[in-house]
Amino acid sequence: MSKGQEIIGKFNASEKSEVDLIKEKAIELIDLIEEYGKDPRRKATAITNIEQGVMWAIKSLSHSKMKKA
Repeated sequence: MSKGQEIIGKFNASEKSEVDLIKEKAIELIDLIEEYGKDPRRKATAITNIEQGVMWAIKSLSHSKMKKA
């Protein structure tokens, strides 16, 4: 299991293909950072931000716009 797979995981309760695609790209990016990144602190920060980005991206897929009163 790669570092990206370990961090992001493959779980997709919604079974939306968009969730799978977002997670696949994040896993790919984390694995590239692990392979080529030099500074451990910056690598960790980048990976944490990708993790957060995935969370918000997936959350945005199920967000419905609020109606204005």
